[in-house]
Amino acid sequence: MNLQDIHDFGARGHIMGYQTSRTDGKSQLVSARPNVITYRAADLMAKMLGGETSYIPSHIGFIYAPVAKAFDNPASNRDQEWSAIELDIANQNGNMLLCPLTAAPVYGIDGVQARYDNNVVTLGSMSDIAAPLVFSGNDFEMAPPAISDFAFFQVVLVSRKYAPGSTIPQYIPFARAGLTAGTDGIIVQNNADLTVYWTISFK
Repeated sequence: MNLQDIHDFGARGHIMGYQTSRTDGKSQLVSARPNVITYRAADLMAKMLGGETSYIPSHIGFIYAPVAKAFDNPASNRDQEWSAIELDIANQNGNMLLCPLTAAPVYGIDGVQARYDNNVVTLGSMSDIAAPLVFSGNDFEMAPPAISDFAFFQVVLVSRKYAPGSTIPQYIPFARAGLTAGTDGIIVQNNADLTVYWTISFK
């Protein structure tokens, strides 16, 4: 996404993925990639500016599939509706762990014209085998990736909210990113998790 005005204001996103050991907590960088911020993200930002705080992104979805399965990364466009993501995953024998953000977003704001480079928000989450499988009700249900027979391919930053009186969540994709440039996923060892930090910067 690149939001621009006549003074070249812009908004861009980037992810950093780390394999984090469950035994000693040590992390190793395994992915650093740009993301695609969706058209819906502009809708969400407008709603948030209007006071609708329930639209603030709250979860990161970790898309995974069997190691031997090639998985196509998302196209470089902003048209990333939830229904399209669901279809992508179904066609490629994948599933998604939907994990809440692990901590409150971290903000960096300076507002000083001479060094206008710290205006960012960073969101973080960690893959959790106890997290719900978003598409587990379909015929491609899979077990959570508790062993290294699975690879992570993509992550999706989403807002999860409920309509008044409804118990069925609505998932609205804010951004999506492939963890690699090609069709190979990132194999996470069975004693580790995948930690993702998602940064949105405004310049």
